[in-house]
Amino acid sequence: MRRGGRRSKKTFGFTLVEVVITTSIIALVTAASLASMSSFKPRRDVEGNARTVAAAIRQAQNDAVTGKNIDACGTVLCVPFHSDQVALTGGVSLTSSSEVAFRVPQGEPVGSGGAEIVSGAVDISVSKAGVTAHVCVYPLGRVEERPIGSGC
Repeated sequence: MRRGGRRSKKTFGFTLVEVVITTSIIALVTAASLASMSSFKPRRDVEGNARTVAAAIRQAQNDAVTGKNIDACGTVLCVPFHSDQVALTGGVSLTSSSEVAFRVPQGEPVGSGGAEIVSGAVDISVSKAGVTAHVCVYPLGRVEERPIGSGC
């Protein structure tokens, strides 16, 4: 026999409104994250290629110190850095404020004519889709990758 009133049924589930609101929130978060990811690829390409360029410059400097791949820069022996020999990927372009080579055997940077770089830095820019990183070669031979948005 039944006593008292109605028996309540306990149900576990979600209403249509709850499902629609949750799905909408997930869609908004996904759209926002995809929009931010689209600007991430050019940045990643530029940073990776800047590291490649810096490594190639350091290799030329190392060759000057060890006496490999020697060439003549004016009246001094040097190892030039040839930007066209660096394999850039992902549609990244490279521009340089001037040519750079390294004096044998000191490894100090010189211009293409053999003139010593006294002040400032040789600025090599790596860019794609408005994103630019810089690789700087300073007068005493330091090679530095600069973060995106800052120059030499």
